[in-house]
Parts: sequence; structure tokens; C-alpha cells
Amino acid sequence: MVLLATMRNLAILWMCALAGSAHAQSYSLDVAPVPFNMTNATARAIEPEDKPQAGPMPFGTAGNSLISVGGGLAYASADGGNSTNSNAYVAWNYFLINDLEFSLEAGVWYFNQPGDDQWGGSGTMAFRWHFVNKRTWSLFLEAGVGLLGASGEVPTGGTSFDFMPRAGGGFTYEFTPGGPRLQAGVRWYHVSNARINGDSNNPASDGVMGFVGVMFPLN
Repeated sequence: MVLLATMRNLAILWMCALAGSAHAQSYSLDVAPVPFNMTNATARAIEPEDKPQAGPMPFGTAGNSLISVGGGLAYASADGGNSTNSNAYVAWNYFLINDLEFSLEAGVWYFNQPGDDQWGGSGTMAFRWHFVNKRTWSLFLEAGVGLLGASGEVPTGGTSFDFMPRAGGGFTYEFTPGGPRLQAGVRWYHVSNARINGDSNNPASDGVMGFVGVMFPLN
């Protein structure tokens, strides 16, 4: 009896194995291999969907740089009398950190003063803090110092080499998105030789200048 039961069990196992093999073979006929293609959904899933868009750097952000050109008209008073002075300038402007601008400026001057009128050239380093910056417009305070070389005495009775500290404020306004900006303001400035030729040869001049210019972004 034991032998018959064992043979019966072996027959059942053999039939089950045959059925499983046939079932697996039918599955292998229905499944086709999928070739690897970099255009399929898996490849697209590993690629970044959002690529950064190139465009102008927002005004006033760290690294933003601009070129500005403009001019100004000033009324100045000195020991020898009053004068009307005019100025034209070109400057490179760079934001060291957000809203803090560093400027290197080259200017030409005409001094309509008592005595002989004079021409001059200046180089100025200035800082501007845009304490309100709405990107399309801003308000700023500025402070700087420059050197002046003139064709003669400025002011009259002084020297042809002078120092020019200044301080003031103003605003900028964007003409077009990411494009040129209006720059305008008012500043106090001082002209003297800082007593390099002694106290007796240091006449000074103090003026108030209104200035206006255009700023062109470089990035």
C-alpha cells in the first residue's frame, strides 16, 4: 500500500510540473523585450524639467554692474565770490552686496568763477546705498571723495590741484524692463587743497549741484 501511495504522489507532482512549464512557456511568448531608448519616459524623468531662463540681472543685486553718463549744474560760494559750475561725467557702477553700490567716476568741469574761468578734470570714488529698492525705482544716499586737476586756480586764489568730497541723495527709475534707468539727485560738494600749501593758501568752495544721467546695465 505504501508503494502505491508513493507512486501516486510522484505522478501527481510530475503532472503539476508539466502544467507549470506549459503555463510559463505561454507567458514567455506574450512578453516582448522593451529596447532602451533615451527618449522614453524613464530617460525624460531623470532630465531637469525647468531650465534657467537667461535674462538681465535684477537692479541692485550683488554683482549687478552698470555704466552711467550724465551731467550737473552747481551753484558754489567761496571767499572770493560765487560761481556757477558745470560738470559732465561717465561712471562704472557695481553692487558689492544687495543695494550697496560702488562707483568709479571720471568727470570734466567748467568753473565760471570770479577772476579767470577754469577747466578741470576729476576722478571720484563713491558709495551709494539704495535704502528703498523696488527694482523699477529706487531711492539712494551717497558719499564719496575725488581729486580735481584744473587749468588754473580753483577757486580763485587757490591751487590747480584740489580734493572734492561730496554727499547727497537721489533716485533711479527704470525706463524699460531690464533696460536703461534715469538717475537724478542733488549733492553737496567741497573744493579745497586740504592745506597742502599751508593755511594761508587754502581758499575753499562749497557748492550744491543738481545732476541727472542715464544708467545702462551691463548684465
